[in-house]
Formats: sequence, structure tokens, C-alpha cells
Amino acid sequence: MREKVDKIILHIGLAKTGTSAIQRFLFSNKNKMFIDYSILYPGNHENHRYLHALVAEDPCSLRQLRELNLSDSESIQLFIKSYKDDLLDEIKNTAPNTVIFSSEWLSAMTYKELTLLKKFFHDISDNLEIIAFVRDPLEFSLSVTQEMLRSGQISGGVKFGYMAGNIEILKTFEQVFNVTLNVLPYIERNKENSINRFMQAIGFDDCPYDSSIYSNQNPSMCFELSAILTKFNEHYPQFDKKGMYVFDPIRDWVLDALEISTKFGTPLKLSRESALRIYLDAKNDIDEIESRYFGGTKYFTANYNDLNFTESDDSVAIEKINRDILIIVFFKSLIFLASKAIHYYKYSNILLEKLDSMQKLQSKVIGTKS
Repeated sequence: MREKVDKIILHIGLAKTGTSAIQRFLFSNKNKMFIDYSILYPGNHENHRYLHALVAEDPCSLRQLRELNLSDSESIQLFIKSYKDDLLDEIKNTAPNTVIFSSEWLSAMTYKELTLLKKFFHDISDNLEIIAFVRDPLEFSLSVTQEMLRSGQISGGVKFGYMAGNIEILKTFEQVFNVTLNVLPYIERNKENSINRFMQAIGFDDCPYDSSIYSNQNPSMCFELSAILTKFNEHYPQFDKKGMYVFDPIRDWVLDALEISTKFGTPLKLSRESALRIYLDAKNDIDEIESRYFGGTKYFTANYNDLNFTESDDSVAIEKINRDILIIVFFKSLIFLASKAIHYYKYSNILLEKLDSMQKLQSKVIGTKS
């Protein structure tokens, strides 16, 4: 970069903190923000999920690249180069005052990779601000368990426990980038709009555009879907024996069918016993986050005191589902899959008919000219 921009704002999209809603908002309002405030949200994707790939030690192992189903390492390298060039060209050509990057994949990066990413950012600007939302460990553990079930990372029965906290991730970013992070609590029960809070964090008193149309969270999984997935993931995993992500659109179709077929399901809730166990396991992280980033305000501690818990067993397994409900779910899933298959069959035939008509018309035109 011959001319550096004034500032980079990096949003670390920690798990289950409304990151997708923020990214959709920034991407949808990209042109407005640039014209009105000289703020650029670069790239042709809603999120910057391929930032990690620019500096990855082993790009071929990254799930976000494997999802592209690229044929070989050469194709992957060409994609990475093109992605990087497009980002830098856009920044050079528009010359904004501020550039915003947002990715939910940054927390998986190693210390070495983050150091290389720091150099990449430094070539663009000398001024970097980092923003992150952190979720309460109770809500976080429940939500991440659901996401791991959905992605095939958990199989067999599930017993809820503390998912590793974010304090070490935040500390690593502070060490590498040598900046003080702006860390905000994300508490689902408050029903706060993470977009508005993000815009305030980057310097706006009020969000300048309508943020109500962007969903703040993914729908929670019900007990029935969670239990079925514990068995489904045993037989149809999404990762091979080496732990590498396997691109499989068939599995995605089945997952869609199961999600739609369990809309009637029972809400998934933590028992008081699990909640207490998670809270005690997370207490050191909670205390440090509240003192280090929240100025001593007990956002997460208060959240534990205010939540309602059940006294029943909250373990998740397919054996706990009534047989009649299971039959209904599988019938609904079969109907959904059959409907989807018919839709795509008709769609493919329409395309083939259009192609055939175009070829006939082309032959007729060529014959007339002759």
C-alpha cells in the first residue's frame, strides 16, 4: 500500500455472539457506509472468512476452503492469491478513511498466523482497533454444543459441560497486536441488538441505518433434533478419521429435513445441576473477564442468578425420544426430501429444455444465414 488508510477496525467474531447479523448488516450497507462515512467493508462476501487462509500454515486443512471443494493445492493457492489481490485492489482504488474486517474464523488461528496477519494489516494501516463480543459461559456452552451437533463434531449421547472460555483467545490477540481490546458482553436474555452495539463501539451514537431487519441470532435447536443428531452423526459424520472436514451436500439436505421436521420440538434447557457445574468450572474465566474487560461489572455472574433452570436430567440421546415422535419426524423428513428432489428434477429438466431450444434456434439462425 503506497497510501495507508487512517484506521482498521477488526471484529473478532467469537462463537455465538450475533456475528452473522453484524456481517450481514455491514455487507448490505457497504455502499452507503462508504459514501456517507468513508468506511469500507471490503470484499464480495458477507464475512471475511478467508482472512485466515492468507496466512495459514496449512491452507488445505481449513474447513472454509474445503467447503469450496477446490480440486488441489494449486487451485487453493490461486484462490487465496485472487482473494488477497481483490481485497487490496479495492482498498487502493477506493482510498477509504476506515476499513472494517469481520470474521468468525480468527479465534482458530495460531500465534504465528496472527503475527503474519498483523503484518498484513500493518501494510494497510498503522492504526488498528479490535472489537469482540463475549458470551456468558452458560449460554455459550449450550449454544456451542448445539452448533457442534449440527456440524457433526459430536456424536453419541450429550451431557452438557463447560466449553473452553474466550479469555485465552482475547489475551493472545492483545499480546500479538499489542492493543487493548474493546470487549463487550453478549447476553441473549437481554435481547439486545448486537448491530447497534457494534456501531456504537466504532463511534456512532446511533446506528445510521435500519438494523431491525437483520436477525440477531440463529434459531435454537430443540431437544428432539439434538437427540436425533447424536445418532445421525455416528453414522454420517462430517469429518474423516483425521478430523478433516468433508464436503457433503447430501448431508446438508438431510440436516435441513430434520430441522424442518422438528419445529414442534421441546426447548433444550440446562438443568440446575449442569448450570452449577458449568458456572463453577468457568468461574475463574468469568471473574477475569468481568474485572479485565467489564470494569468489574458482574454481567455474567448476574446472568447465572437470574436464569431459570429445570431440576430434571438434561442429557441428550435418541433413546429418550418417544417412538411415535421419531416416526413422525422421519416421515416428515422423507416428504421434505422427496419434495426437494422433485423440485430439482423439474428445475434441471426446464434448464435442459431451454438449452435444447437455444441450440435449435442457433442452428436455425445459422441455416438461414447460409
